[in-house]
Amino acid sequence: MATYQVLACHGGETSRDATLSVLKSNVSSYCDEVVSLDVPDTLKFGTFDSLIKLMDDLAKTDGNVEGVLRRIERQMSDLGNPDFQILVRQKVISVEAYVRSFQWDDTKFPRNRYLADNLTSLTSTVSRIDEDVKAKTFSYQDVKTQLTNMSKLKGPGTSLTGADLTDILTPAVVAEGDFIEKEHIVPSISLVIQRFASYLISLSLV
Repeated sequence: MATYQVLACHGGETSRDATLSVLKSNVSSYCDEVVSLDVPDTLKFGTFDSLIKLMDDLAKTDGNVEGVLRRIERQMSDLGNPDFQILVRQKVISVEAYVRSFQWDDTKFPRNRYLADNLTSLTSTVSRIDEDVKAKTFSYQDVKTQLTNMSKLKGPGTSLTGADLTDILTPAVVAEGDFIEKEHIVPSISLVIQRFASYLISLSLV
């Protein structure tokens, strides 16, 4: 996977395009490409004291978000799916495409809202995603365990004492003539002979 570095540059009175041009000329030998991200340059932070507190909160949030993303990355790798993709505006795109076409989401993080409020919203979103991934991972492991147990019940020489007949008597092993159908039949008993695991005898009680 490619490595990306995000730089915040203050060009003063210089335009954004001019700053980007200078940056490209200075770092082009150290990277493949330099792209500009659609990030607003006039974000509200309130008072100076609010800005100082925000700097501490940003550093703490950065570590938490990094930890969540790394954990999700490990989980995806363990599931054998290292192809990371991002859902953006109902479209699934690659990480590279997301970086190249990044646009600030004014719906989720309005430019005219204070940074502290946007940070709170971001933290809440990351926590929700983290809990959702944990729940889905648990469900996946539960289903995987059930499938493993079912495969053990179907193995050669396996005792059928605790097996569920719906898992054993599948269309793949049961033929149309294996069951006798009559009117006024009370419960039907199906017996499996252990010596002939593939042969099924079906008895009906009248």
